[in-house]
Amino acid sequence: MSRPAWVGKRRDETEPGIVNALLAIGAKVERLDRPCDLLISFRGRIQLLEVSGITKYRKREAGQVAFLTAWEVPIVSTAEEALKVVTR
Repeated sequence: MSRPAWVGKRRDETEPGIVNALLAIGAKVERLDRPCDLLISFRGRIQLLEVSGITKYRKREAGQVAFLTAWEVPIVSTAEEALKVVTR
């Protein structure tokens, strides 16, 4: 059986707290590697999120920037920001 793409990849240090907060409200969370970090299902709605550590402006590959922009994927640094996006 193959491993998910995110296994062994470096994750942002804020991601575990964000994932735990989303799970606590009953969201389903799938960790991704590309094109963004999280796929969330909450109350019948699907949301993509990009998790960024201390700064939201870390270097990203041009293709990833294009995807995040075209799909209007929110970039979050804290659990509070993630909850605000997912529960709106």
